[in-house]
Amino acid sequence: MSRPTTFKGVAVVDRRLLANAFANDPAEAASFLKSVDFPSWVQMSFRDEVLSERLEGLLNVKPDSGFGGMRADDHKMVARVCMFLHPTGPLHYKGKSLFLDGIPSMVAEAFSRDDRESLSAVVEMLDGKFLQTIADICEAQGVKFGKQIADLRQVMAHASSKQLGKGMERILYELNPILPCVSVRFSNVWIGSIIQLMRALERIASNSNARNILLDRHLAAFCATHGTELEREFNNLAAAQHNPAKFNSLSLNFFGLLQQRCKMEALPNLTAKLVDGLAPAVKSLKNKKRRETVQVSLDKSKKGGDIGKLCTEVNMIKVQAEDAREFSQARTLVSRLERERKKLSRKILPNDPEAIAAGLRGGRIVAFAGLVLVSFLTFF
Repeated sequence: MSRPTTFKGVAVVDRRLLANAFANDPAEAASFLKSVDFPSWVQMSFRDEVLSERLEGLLNVKPDSGFGGMRADDHKMVARVCMFLHPTGPLHYKGKSLFLDGIPSMVAEAFSRDDRESLSAVVEMLDGKFLQTIADICEAQGVKFGKQIADLRQVMAHASSKQLGKGMERILYELNPILPCVSVRFSNVWIGSIIQLMRALERIASNSNARNILLDRHLAAFCATHGTELEREFNNLAAAQHNPAKFNSLSLNFFGLLQQRCKMEALPNLTAKLVDGLAPAVKSLKNKKRRETVQVSLDKSKKGGDIGKLCTEVNMIKVQAEDAREFSQARTLVSRLERERKKLSRKILPNDPEAIAAGLRGGRIVAFAGLVLVSFLTFF
């Protein structure tokens, strides 16, 4: 720096130290940056620095923005300026300082400490536009880390999602592929694969309540990461998340699919628990005969422990759809009959439009018949 900058009463003469000072107190740094004419400050403080119009636009320091207190945009502004000051240094955001390849470890540590503040900061950092701006600022100064952003771009879309199988839980397992499933269900078991997970669920089902298994976000995210081609299944589960009957039916199909793909042995305990979870779905069937038939088939099939075979023999999604369609047709028919009954049972008045129309039609018929009769008698 060709001229020291006084920040919080301290004269700083090194741009790396200034970046660190800004990172340690982002709120004060935001106030400082808003209070100065940024292009003039850069020109005076860094005489060898050429602040091009493009770079100034990337830094986007606006004196009149965000005076109502610290916002996410203010934190991002400080992060951009810190990267401009020290392009080979770490990314500073909300008091956190890290290199991009340290995000996997940061996410894992945040989950281990249940640090929601750090996880929230990571969600905001995993913004494609923000990271691309950071990369452009660094590249303008000869530092490139586009590959690291490209690696993160594959999982960025999951960060802010609330859908099952996504969210920060999915980020955790995608960025740390050797990490076991850290669901509280497996606190004393190492789960490193889908097969281990299914066998652990079989043991758990023998002595505990294993219903609504897939509502466990860690378990769902682990399956989505280590399974193959499960996006459609998770989209269907997410759509039915607030419909217990349909969700449990889809859960049965999901675990049947995993059992078949992994070519696993029979899982009688897990099968029994999943079938028990179908009780609301079976109870919601309107057709009594169908309801009894389905219940008998489920009780018979669950003893074998083959979830995939059970799903084939009793396709609950198809059964529910057929039952809903037939019930809808029956309601439509009953509604139509009710309208006809009301129409036939109501009192007919002289000013009734339908009665008037029927009278006119009858009058025309009688007049025509009379005309034919008179003509016949006249000529014959």
